[in-house]
Amino acid sequence: MGIRKEINLFRNKNKFAHTIYGFTLIEIMIVIAIICVLLILSYIVLATQLAKGRDSKRKSDIYYIQEAVEEYEKDHDCYPNPLPACNPGDGLQPYLNKIPCDPVTKSDYDYIPDTDRPACPQWYWIFTELENKNDAQIEELGCLNGCGPDFDFNYYQTSPNAPEPPKGDVPATQTPDPTITPLKYYGCFSGDCREIPPDPLCHPNYWNDPSCDDLCINSNGDPQNECEY
Repeated sequence: MGIRKEINLFRNKNKFAHTIYGFTLIEIMIVIAIICVLLILSYIVLATQLAKGRDSKRKSDIYYIQEAVEEYEKDHDCYPNPLPACNPGDGLQPYLNKIPCDPVTKSDYDYIPDTDRPACPQWYWIFTELENKNDAQIEELGCLNGCGPDFDFNYYQTSPNAPEPPKGDVPATQTPDPTITPLKYYGCFSGDCREIPPDPLCHPNYWNDPSCDDLCINSNGDPQNECEY
């Protein structure tokens, strides 16, 4: 009897080990796996949204720098060269209270003035690198393969008169040979429009017009334009 009790006790413990509050260990593991997947997806979505937010900050920073240097140019007939550093960032006052830095690197945005007239630049480029590589403006600007010096950037703004900045070579897409649609001939036979072989041809015939039925019957409903060899 004692041995049977010990066996039953072992079985009960073993059963409890495989079930917790009515759930099997496999079910619990599946739930944990689903939770992990959801957490990973949530992290990816959150990281993407945060990157988009930082990219928006970069774009607005460049916009404010543009406004400031355009006002500077109105007063000096030249754009600044170089652009004062963003740290401490007060070198462009009163046009801009503080020059912004990149939200992640905390470094200056890449401002490149007119290379032909460095003493009195007449145009400029401002570059940055967006984190979200799917940003629609990257393609619009032609920066899918990089732009700017060494093609290190994927977003830029310029003065209205600036030349196009250097851009990475876009892989040429091979233009497919035009598809030649073979001609088909149709003729009227007893009021019906039918396809006819190209050789020999009866006359009159119609090129690539399978809907020639209206040509095969007159207003009285009688056959016309019979195709004759």
